[in-house]
Amino acid sequence: MKNVAHAFFFISLLILTACSTGGGAPEDNIIETRSIHGMIKGDYYFAPGNQFSVKVSHPPSISSDEMFEWMHSHLRDFEDEHSLGVIFGPAAIDRSVHTLTLTTHPLRGDAERSSRNLFAQALDQHGGNFTELKFEAGNINGKPMFYAVYENKERFVVMANIDNDQNYFFIESHITKDSTPPGFHLDMLTKRKWTLFNRMLESFQAPAMPQT
Repeated sequence: MKNVAHAFFFISLLILTACSTGGGAPEDNIIETRSIHGMIKGDYYFAPGNQFSVKVSHPPSISSDEMFEWMHSHLRDFEDEHSLGVIFGPAAIDRSVHTLTLTTHPLRGDAERSSRNLFAQALDQHGGNFTELKFEAGNINGKPMFYAVYENKERFVVMANIDNDQNYFFIESHITKDSTPPGFHLDMLTKRKWTLFNRMLESFQAPAMPQT
């Protein structure tokens, strides 16, 4: 799992930077959303080479509020020899940050145990003592999926991992307790009813969906 740890170290630096910047001026955020290697088309992000596609955190076609959030959202993508992915957020009002990663290798061994180890490694990169609030196994679009919620004094962390046969897709979302999203309540996380997270998770396709 050394390759995964290397990738998490790099990603955790990006997340911590995003959480600490406060978002900056809206004009800066709009410029940043254009500085990516992948492509935004409609409500979707397409990774370089169409290796995967996923719905963006705030799909602009849904409503004017979502359009406003999306236009003022930070967006960056990344790629190395072990993984590639994208980070959404923080946005204008919604300050949560979401990292979506597709690996270049499959899960090793039992999928549930591997997912638990994956989640533990990700939490280790952020320090602090996290308490598990939820862990469940499920199914997304015919593929095994594992979902978990953790908290410490500063934040909630929501994670999900989809076993995609030859690789796996991992989502990690951070919500700081002093800037929870509009309408937030803990049941959204523990009962897997957070719409923003679910639409990213359920829209994942690798290879990417056909572009129309």
